[in-house]
Amino acid sequence: MLKSEPSVAAEQLMKSIEELRIELYETVNHLGRMSPLVLKKSRDLDILLNHYNDLVLNEYLAGY
Repeated sequence: MLKSEPSVAAEQLMKSIEELRIELYETVNHLGRMSPLVLKKSRDLDILLNHYNDLVLNEYLAGY
């Protein structure tokens, strides 16, 4: 049977993703979309999202 709840690591990572997403939106509102800081935060968010997807996929596959 597969676990239906995310692991603690996945929950912590999702919290970091949400915090960075808020920072990104606020930075866009203050500096504009093409600011180097906005682009860096966007890349950082992409990295966290990819890490989260990998973690969740591995946890799902480990459930078999």
